[in-house]
Amino acid sequence: MKKQIIGEGKVDFSTYLRFAEFQLFKSKNPQLIKKLFYGSVSVFAVLLILYGLLKQSMQIMFIGALAVILLLMFSFMTKRQFKKQCRMNHNLLNTTQKYVFAPEGFIIEVMGDSGAENRKDIFYEDIYMVYEVKDAFYLYEDKKHAYIIPKNALRKATPMQTREFLMSKLADYKYIIVRQ
Repeated sequence: MKKQIIGEGKVDFSTYLRFAEFQLFKSKNPQLIKKLFYGSVSVFAVLLILYGLLKQSMQIMFIGALAVILLLMFSFMTKRQFKKQCRMNHNLLNTTQKYVFAPEGFIIEVMGDSGAENRKDIFYEDIYMVYEVKDAFYLYEDKKHAYIIPKNALRKATPMQTREFLMSKLADYKYIIVRQ
């Protein structure tokens, strides 16, 4: 097993977009949660509309139609919000980040446009959760703040070696492999 893993790279637009979508249905299987959400709301809306037709109640039919409209708006607005978030965080996408998985903690250095460095050290016991997705690792410092480490940015270590390293440093419940 590696004693230290080093990486350097940038988060690209597609990786950041997948992260933003992951944030919405954060779980071990976010695609399943997303399908269950959309499916259950759709079935509920159709049943409301059918029940309204059966009872000849315009109010119930209206509520069912409103549920369909709200679901469509939710879908449209979240996709729009993801793209807006990417535009707002374009500095993140253009900065070079250095990663070090050291024996006692995780170190990230972000190189700013002006050449200034911003360094953050996090001990492994302070990491809230780590999600491994197909192209990156998401290290959550707390419930709201995460670091995106693209797998292609890691040098001299494969994603499997990085997984083994992190699993040895974190509690079992803190490391989740996401199915996609």
